[in-house]
Amino acid sequence: MHIALYNYRLLAFLFLGPLLLACSPSPDTGPKKNARPNVVLILIDDMGFNDLGANGNREVHTPNLDSLAA
Repeated sequence: MHIALYNYRLLAFLFLGPLLLACSPSPDTGPKKNARPNVVLILIDDMGFNDLGANGNREVHTPNLDSLAA
């Protein structure tokens, strides 16, 4: 009986070992830690709501800020 139990454990190890290794996560699957976040900080003094072209201003053309607002 000792030999049969040993053979059972050996077979289980030979079949389940590679399966567990194949299912384990690799270190490259996570998010990149050095990726920069998508943050745009715009500092403007005395700007009102209607000072952007996207909000209805016809005098000052702000195409780059309008594309960010869209």
